Amino acid sequence: TREDAVFGQFKVLENPTGHGLDPILNGAWDPNGTQDVFRAMRSGGSTEITGDSYNGFLLDNQAPEIVGSSAVEIMADPIQNGVNPTEFVIPSVLFDSNLCARLPKAGDVIAQVADGIFADVLGAQVLNGREIVNLRVRLRQFPLAWTGPEQWVTEAQGVAEFQSAFDPVNDAGRVGCFVHISPLPAGYPDQPSFGVDPASTFQLRFSEPMDRASVTAFDSMLLTRAELNPDNDPPLSTSDFVVGEVSLAPDLQRFTYNPDFPLNHEAGSAEEYFLSLLAGDLGATDLAGNGLGNNFPAIPFQLDAAKASTRNGGRVSRFSALDEEPEDPGNIPSDYGTMPEWGGQHLFDLGAEYIFPRPVNRYTAVADRTQTVPSMMVPFSVGIQTPLSNHGSKMQAVYRYVDVGWTLEDAATANVDVTGIAWAPVDGLVTFDSYSEFEVRMNTCRYSPDEFIDPATLWPRWPDSGLQAGYTSNFLNGVDDPQRVMHSKEKGYQVDPGTIFTVGGGTTKFVPYPLNENLAEPGDEVTYTWRDTSLLQRGGPSNGGAPPDQQMLALGLDPGIDIMRTGQIRTIGLPLLVEFRCYPDAAATGLNGFDINLAANSSSKPYMRAFSTGGINSSGNATPVQPDSSSSSSGGFNPGANGQATYGRDNSFYLGAIDLVVRVSRSFSIWFPADDPSNPGTQLVGAQYSPAVMEPRLVDQPPGTTIEVDYRGASNVTLHTSDMGNLLDPDTGDPVLHLGRVDATKLDIYGDHYPTADRHNTTLANNRIWDLSGNNRLQDEAWKSDISAINGARFYQVRLTFRSNIQTHENPILSALAVAWSQ
Repeated sequence: TREDAVFGQFKVLENPTGHGLDPILNGAWDPNGTQDVFRAMRSGGSTEITGDSYNGFLLDNQAPEIVGSSAVEIMADPIQNGVNPTEFVIPSVLFDSNLCARLPKAGDVIAQVADGIFADVLGAQVLNGREIVNLRVRLRQFPLAWTGPEQWVTEAQGVAEFQSAFDPVNDAGRVGCFVHISPLPAGYPDQPSFGVDPASTFQLRFSEPMDRASVTAFDSMLLTRAELNPDNDPPLSTSDFVVGEVSLAPDLQRFTYNPDFPLNHEAGSAEEYFLSLLAGDLGATDLAGNGLGNNFPAIPFQLDAAKASTRNGGRVSRFSALDEEPEDPGNIPSDYGTMPEWGGQHLFDLGAEYIFPRPVNRYTAVADRTQTVPSMMVPFSVGIQTPLSNHGSKMQAVYRYVDVGWTLEDAATANVDVTGIAWAPVDGLVTFDSYSEFEVRMNTCRYSPDEFIDPATLWPRWPDSGLQAGYTSNFLNGVDDPQRVMHSKEKGYQVDPGTIFTVGGGTTKFVPYPLNENLAEPGDEVTYTWRDTSLLQRGGPSNGGAPPDQQMLALGLDPGIDIMRTGQIRTIGLPLLVEFRCYPDAAATGLNGFDINLAANSSSKPYMRAFSTGGINSSGNATPVQPDSSSSSSGGFNPGANGQATYGRDNSFYLGAIDLVVRVSRSFSIWFPADDPSNPGTQLVGAQYSPAVMEPRLVDQPPGTTIEVDYRGASNVTLHTSDMGNLLDPDTGDPVLHLGRVDATKLDIYGDHYPTADRHNTTLANNRIWDLSGNNRLQDEAWKSDISAINGARFYQVRLTFRSNIQTHENPILSALAVAWSQ
């Protein structure tokens, strides 16, 4: 606001009328130098975030309207007004369609779009059939090449558009004139919504730019096989919605519904469909948040009976209710209630009609002597050196879900990400030490040690349930679940006594390993998903199944009762396998001792750690271990026994703390049939599936979040029996199935349901409460990210994997998920 040559400001900023800004009246401003005035500006922004009633735009109290475009022809040269050269009278304008012909009113528009000519209607004398007589207009826009508006007198005759906003009273019988169907229906022009090609698209035009997020295929602009009922009561079947996507023009005024497949059609039939534009909280709004000024009725249209048959269907989950599938009230027992279609790790906002994952939550799980199972172990007060050895070491150790006090089927502790891990020093004493190279890796362990002591022999009942000597032998699956490098070796490790901490008022002291420390960016945080339900491999051989017998004993329960039998334990019952690689370092001391328990005192089995650690051998020679080249546990050297070699595996259990974050949530649907709309109650044979349509789109989800969709298919899904008594949950006695429907909340965390006696089965035959055996079996138990992999299946199941942003705590949301299929 002032000149100052020192700062290179030789002229004061002024507006076109010569006025400058006043730092006192127009602040904020910088009092130094040239006294710059600062303005913060924005355009757009949700009211929820900005607090602005108009979403960050200028004051707007005008509601948007639907605008129809009807083809007309200007039959005579316009007559220019001698006083106002932009005003004209057009003696004759002829509508193509008798149905769409209507007397123009002020605010309507005559347009010759290709030539850039637009004229606002001022009024008309009369409508004579299809002809408008003496239409008065004001020319608003014309080509720059013209000498003036008078040139329209010789340029006007020919094809034009008549654009008019929908009037619920005057246009009640011609709502079909307000949708543009491409290609033009066979009934056009007098019946513009009859004889529609099954491969058509459907476009609506608004009077002003709209919020693109508010015009969606399943909440506001819907294409259905039946007319929507008022207030959606009763609701349409989820298979009555046509699957498609809404695209938009750059002007944000024209929105087009594009079905995934040509509409289902039987040659010789004129099936009826409906295009609806919904109002209300989930309806279309303009950029300022205003909804439609007038309720817009559903547009019915009929297909062209002469067109060839097309077979396809689809299903849409709109998350408007826990049970979106309407039932025949006469066939539902009164005690069955709702049958939710989705189960798993999610929450609903049924008012806003969307599903979303568990909130991001960080916490620390402690594996120390306060937990039930570790408290039954034998403390080893001397402590051990491995894995922090200056001569090098490689060690694998396990943490089971029981070690941190969890239960087998607690969905809240499935799919949790490890972000850090800590060890407990003996007597809480730590010595400063430094290792230039140190690495930590994680994956899921194939083995689940169970230290239960057989009361008849006083020896471990399951001695071979622990870790194997070969390090890779302990991986559940090195391909689907490779080791995750949580801390790379070049980052090293400085053991600092100042980092000692306790958890939740506990007395056990812990020292963190260097995972995720000193990150350049918060987004560089490395995590590993433990109890990952996307992994379908089973493990836990040579033990008593899950839960471990030792936990059952601790809880005063019968150790012989298993939910998952030996060798068939799923990932929620398998341990976290942690591998430490400490590289030889002459500058390190290796004087820190780890506080451990011995799982049992009558045997070194089952093995809870496998290790190779360097040291001074019995000949007094230094024997280093290079962890990268160590493939099998070779043990170490006992300095208290003149360097004698030790065995490479034992039942040492390391007290520890594990930092966790809820980042991944998984949900799953019931088995949906690929219905044939032409033959209700049957499925299309050889269905070909189309990728799911999601709203909001992935690109519109919060940064750093995503939703993954996976599928599996079956050739049939039928009940074992029609006996209602056998359709009850074997655990609770609650209803599970009715008329082929499944309560998704009764499915397990993998999307399956096993009667109690069969949960241990590994085969696909006869182990679910619905029959997937023989010819009805799953195509493959594995989930497929490419939906075409289940082509041919008559039934399909969907799994959703939500990934949240653990830095911003933002979650993705899903307001609709639709799957379509064709034959």
